[in-house]
Amino acid sequence: MLFPVDYDKINPDQYIMIDVRSPREFNDETIPGAINIPIFTNEEREAVGRTYKIDPRDQAKKLGVSIVSKKLPDLYDQLVDLKFSTKKNVLLFCDNGGMRSTSLALLMHSIGVNINYLKGGYKGYRKFIREKLPLLNEKVTYIVIHGKTGSGKTIILKKLKALGLDVLDLEGAANHRGSLLGGVGLGKCNTTKQFESNIYETLKNRQSNFIFIEAESKKIGKVYVPNFIHSKMKKGYHLYIETSLELRGELLVDEYITSDNSANELINGVEYMKKHMDDHEAKLIIENLKNKKFQSVAKDLMKNYYDPMYLHQSSKYDYLERFNVKDFTKTAEEIKNLYHKKIESIE
Repeated sequence: MLFPVDYDKINPDQYIMIDVRSPREFNDETIPGAINIPIFTNEEREAVGRTYKIDPRDQAKKLGVSIVSKKLPDLYDQLVDLKFSTKKNVLLFCDNGGMRSTSLALLMHSIGVNINYLKGGYKGYRKFIREKLPLLNEKVTYIVIHGKTGSGKTIILKKLKALGLDVLDLEGAANHRGSLLGGVGLGKCNTTKQFESNIYETLKNRQSNFIFIEAESKKIGKVYVPNFIHSKMKKGYHLYIETSLELRGELLVDEYITSDNSANELINGVEYMKKHMDDHEAKLIIENLKNKKFQSVAKDLMKNYYDPMYLHQSSKYDYLERFNVKDFTKTAEEIKNLYHKKIESIE
């Protein structure tokens, strides 16, 4: 007998998740770690959807069966290969645990291949995340790292993680650096659903209840940090790192200039930022970008745009400790020592 599996009953070490939705659905958001084996292409899904609006009971199902029947041998090979190569239970999911995942799981089961499907599909998983993420957040204390743009806060987080401490990288979860130019070289920002899923995975897999995190405004690219997380961050411990303007400029150039198209992306971003800047300054920055004077651009943006804005926001906090950064590895070790002496022991 084939039964749907509840997401909260899944042991990630025992299951491999297969998203059978279209590539577009998968690319927008999915369960972290899932593999996409689509039953329909994007165009096929749209065609079935249009037909369903006209005749939901008959023609749409016939069209779906006609499309899938030609793909069954390949679907069978992919699922069986995964099942035996990973030695894990295969769990299918579609949008709401409906026709796509259920039908394919039943078909595989009927020919002796034990494959299950996720109860409620992706929508059921989202319901689970909405319920569990606030509960996980209640259990943690955030240690928030502040610093001006380009100070190397993300580098510090990576170093702390390498030292065995728990880290939540909100910018990584969003696939965006947070500022108006924060998407340069990264591709599209994650959706809110994917952002929250990535946060949930980090909090679920933490080793302690202390999480190092970078200070962020509520909005990162196109997504918003959930209110319950942002509020909890304010109540945490706050550290400040100070990095020289010269080093910050080098870090920003290394981070943003990653391809031949980076300068064009930055020019487009500065064009959008003009309303927040002096017109003469914006024209000078664009001219320097065209001439590949990237270090000069980085310094100008920090002094005339980012730093004044940041100083206004940072005055709200009392910092437990300030660090003057010259060596990121050394600073990360100093922060770890502070954590063990002044934070972990207090709690």
